Amino acid sequence: METAPTAGAGQAWRAAIAPQAEVQQSNAVVNYVAMGLIIAFTAITVVNTLAMSVFDRRRPHPPLSQARMIPVVAAELSEGAP
Repeated sequence: METAPTAGAGQAWRAAIAPQAEVQQSNAVVNYVAMGLIIAFTAITVVNTLAMSVFDRRRPHPPLSQARMIPVVAAELSEGAP
C-alpha cells in the first residue's frame, strides 16, 4: 500500500525541476525572438515585392501630358460626350 507523499517530497520535486524550468523559459524566449525575426523579414519581403511591382508598372507609361492625351480628354469634355 502506498502512502501519501510528504511535504518534503514536494519540495524536493520542485528543487529537481527548477533548473529544467529555467532552461525551458530561456528556450521560449529564444523561440519568440526567432519567430519575431521571421515575421519581420517576411513583412519586409512582402512590402518590397509590392513596392517593386507598383514601381515596375509605373515606368513604361508616360504621364498624360507627355502622351498628349490631356487635350483629347479636354475636347471630349467640352463636347459633352458621355
